[in-house]
Amino acid sequence: MARKRNDRPEGLAGQLGERIESLRKDAGLAAAELAAAAGIGSGTVIRAEAGRSSPVIENVLAIAHALGLSGAELLKGCDEWTSKPKKNTR
Repeated sequence: MARKRNDRPEGLAGQLGERIESLRKDAGLAAAELAAAAGIGSGTVIRAEAGRSSPVIENVLAIAHALGLSGAELLKGCDEWTSKPKKNTR
């Protein structure tokens, strides 16, 4: 079954995706425009907004700066951590 656009996974990736999409729309930008302003691929923005991937920190900062925010401001409210740390098996 296909996932609806706003049916994001729970946890940090979903929260961050929702925040990015909301701020992008508030800024009046298309995903491709935000990506161009951030210097990253539009697929990166689309996947992040959908919560399908957690962008690397460099991309989080690039998105934040393209939106006129600090990294901390972008992450504000994204505090749901549902993944359990992996045990080191060494």
